[in-house]
Amino acid sequence: MYQTAHIGIRVEDLEQSLQFYKEILNCQEQYRIDDGRVKIVFLKSGQNVLELIQLREGQEKRSSTGFIDHIAFKVDNMVEEVNRLKDKGVECISEAPRDFDGGKMKIFFFKGPDGEILEFVE
Repeated sequence: MYQTAHIGIRVEDLEQSLQFYKEILNCQEQYRIDDGRVKIVFLKSGQNVLELIQLREGQEKRSSTGFIDHIAFKVDNMVEEVNRLKDKGVECISEAPRDFDGGKMKIFFFKGPDGEILEFVE
């Protein structure tokens, strides 16, 4: 069983959403990322982490399935887990794991059976 790493939520106005989640839901800001394509804020919500994602102007949305962008699961060995997905015939969005947040994490996206976007994080 995998532990949930975070739930990614697409937002139109990052600062407005951040204020809502902090003031209304008592979430605590953990850290921010701005890589030129997206602005992201990670929030602690009890035992869970929410990832608020604001796409930069001109960036194409990955899906039209609603506000939940993806659900991420923590893994200990990214290469082993990606190979297992491929062996099982899972539809992969990413070609290979990639570094994120200046190499602090590795991420890999794939699809669930109904087209939902899932992510492994190491």
